[in-house]
Amino acid sequence: MLNFDISNIEYQDLIDFVDKNIVDFTNFEISISFKADYNQSKMIRLLISYFFDKININGPRKWRFSLLSDELMNNSIEHGSSPLDKNLFILKFLVKDNFLYINIEVADTGRWVWAKTSVQMLEIKQQKEIEWFEGFLGKRWRWLFQLINNIVDDIYFKDRPEWWLIVWVTKKIDLTATS
Repeated sequence: MLNFDISNIEYQDLIDFVDKNIVDFTNFEISISFKADYNQSKMIRLLISYFFDKININGPRKWRFSLLSDELMNNSIEHGSSPLDKNLFILKFLVKDNFLYINIEVADTGRWVWAKTSVQMLEIKQQKEIEWFEGFLGKRWRWLFQLINNIVDDIYFKDRPEWWLIVWVTKKIDLTATS
């Protein structure tokens, strides 16, 4: 797996690193450390679009995953980490038999007042499913759960000693479908 810290670089430096180190954009894994800063999440959101462009996937599928990755990172910044803590974003792409398999993990530090554990997040998710996501829910991950139901196949929550909360999503995309 490639590891890269984008804390003190510009977007073009990230693209240069990716182009230099990823030979096969249909089969890779990259781990990116980023500051709990919205400018950093923007760089990763743009990178997601770049990866989709590299394997010729455009339109709604590309933008849905840019939106999803942005929401995952923004929630880790807003709710899970103190300002400028280092969070973690892991992306795996695998194209096999006309399917794209995507795994995204985002980890926060748990050092912010609203940080949640995996058990708490699962309880919130289950409650949101009961409520059918209607109205303003006013709690962490409100929009994330709405996105999850429409975009990904699965969502998992994990706690790790070196990180606080890890949110992990998976999706299998049929590349022969049109959208």
